[in-house]
Amino acid sequence: MSERRLRQVARSIAAISSAALAGEAVAVDRVVDLRAVRAEAAILWSHTSSCRRHGVDPQRYLTQLLVNLPTVPEAELDAWLADEWKRREAERERAYGLG
Repeated sequence: MSERRLRQVARSIAAISSAALAGEAVAVDRVVDLRAVRAEAAILWSHTSSCRRHGVDPQRYLTQLLVNLPTVPEAELDAWLADEWKRREAERERAYGLG
């Protein structure tokens, strides 16, 4: 999911939430395809929950994931799971004397 799409999703969720809290109907033209928003929000929630569970900074992880994901071969996707990413980052920090 690109940064632009994340922002669209966030704006849509904010619009829906604000309208729901105010008891208002949500105008269809204000909302990006709701099913897509729900699916993408679920993916984002899953990633951030995984980060919290493994003690990973979600912003740092997701930033690196979004930057690198387009060039990662499918066979190497498991290396980008939060727990594997944390292990790899810890090794990198030790190698450079940062940790």
